[in-house]
Amino acid sequence: MTYDKWPSFDEAVRLVAVRLKCSEGRAKKIMHEAYLSGEVDHELRWNELPILTKVDKPGPEFRRFNLDHLLDWLARKHAITGTGPPTRTIPPKKTTHKQRSREPAKEAVFAIWGADGPPETLTNKQVCAAIEKQLRIENQPVPGDSTMLRAVGRKK
Repeated sequence: MTYDKWPSFDEAVRLVAVRLKCSEGRAKKIMHEAYLSGEVDHELRWNELPILTKVDKPGPEFRRFNLDHLLDWLARKHAITGTGPPTRTIPPKKTTHKQRSREPAKEAVFAIWGADGPPETLTNKQVCAAIEKQLRIENQPVPGDSTMLRAVGRKK
């Protein structure tokens, strides 16, 4: 799987959330920590700044981050290794049963389509079939269609 070498803040947050298996809120805090550390290269996205901004120095939400530096920083600060599939050396947070069954589906979605998720042009049936195929390849339990659609964000 290939990633954009300079992901936006939101893309980097989703990447961190999947890699560390944490919530997007926690991943956002980690990205702020990476930004403030000064160890991860970033560049300002001038073309994406709001026109009527009153911000003197835009924060990390308006920046793109160097993926290699970010992964290196995560490996040193948050105990993940390499650029392969998401790994974690510390025990994951305890989640409810429903969320636990959703995690393998979320990882399959990330493995297939990356942080952006499936394209809107795919039907729910096609999305579920692709996730099921990926889970079977990885020898993971296959949840129901509703759970897979929740993992993608297409169902509440």
